[in-house]
Amino acid sequence: MAKKKTVKRPIKVGVLGLGRAGWDIHVGRLRNDDRFQIVAVSDGLEERCKQAEAEFGCKSYKTFKELIETSKAELIVNATPSQFHGPLSIAAFKAGKHVLVEKPCAMDAPELRKMIAASKKASKKLFCHHNYRFNKEVKHFKDIFESGILGEIFEFRMQFNGFGRRNDWQTLKKNNGGLLNNHGTHHVDYALYLLDSPIKDYFCDLKLVADSGNAEDHMKLVVRLKSGALIDVEISTSANVPTRYWHILGNCGSAHCDGTETIINYFDPKKAKELPLVLTPPVGRKYGNDDKLPWKTKTIPIKSKTPGDFYDNVYEVIRERGKMVVTPESVLDLTKLFDACKKQKIHNVRPAYGKKK
Repeated sequence: MAKKKTVKRPIKVGVLGLGRAGWDIHVGRLRNDDRFQIVAVSDGLEERCKQAEAEFGCKSYKTFKELIETSKAELIVNATPSQFHGPLSIAAFKAGKHVLVEKPCAMDAPELRKMIAASKKASKKLFCHHNYRFNKEVKHFKDIFESGILGEIFEFRMQFNGFGRRNDWQTLKKNNGGLLNNHGTHHVDYALYLLDSPIKDYFCDLKLVADSGNAEDHMKLVVRLKSGALIDVEISTSANVPTRYWHILGNCGSAHCDGTETIINYFDPKKAKELPLVLTPPVGRKYGNDDKLPWKTKTIPIKSKTPGDFYDNVYEVIRERGKMVVTPESVLDLTKLFDACKKQKIHNVRPAYGKKK
């Protein structure tokens, strides 16, 4: 996180929803950052509002609508359930406020288009909380990509597996629940950001294995970009084989990352000879050759800090006319992809719990 400066004019913030995302993620990040001042909160549970009032000296509002229309907040943090992201964000723009909306930013692409249009009409900013673009791993991968050590990247593969049954509101499709929106959003987003090429086509498979609702808890998504590169993402909370890795494949090497360091096996193509094509029958009917590439191995640890995070960029954009890192238009491309994925039927392979076979 960038070093914070003492500011004369902090951004006044109103927070809609003080649940896990609103309180733990957003309030947790804003706490003790003097560039931001929480002046208004609203939540359906009164005790949550009183907790915020006691800590921040802010004003609480009985309804989201009242906060949006009457508070002194400049920036509305919309951390409500997904189905309220669009309507409340649009209302905030009409009230002349900037909006930071939790992911997934909208229920679908048409709704996100309306949000973008409302922000432009109001001349206010729409910040989509795709904060993983600022993660240390992503900065680490970006440095590797830009170094050219692997040559041309043709595949970026990641797998995150574990097991844990959920039974909350985010397991329902009507609430935009499921792994595609909850976790896939982040990983596919930064992969598109790193490879920086339009989407050409895709393959997606969604399964429901263990959760209580009707949304997927196992996802596989392969995206082919116009550059020819592939993004391969597998995320599961129904695979009891704990796995967390990233593979990066380039035409001059490959890399494996476990979240702490990346091991790169690579060669310098300038020091490698062309391998001639041989079409004559092999000697002794044996295949193979004496080809040897000048392979090298390099281990790069992931740095514990990054130059800045999502809220650093929010401040830069609103107060310093900085460039927005996560543009709503880039999130729209991702939303259109996910809309297409969600049209398919989720394959339900959930066992008959508690019933005798």
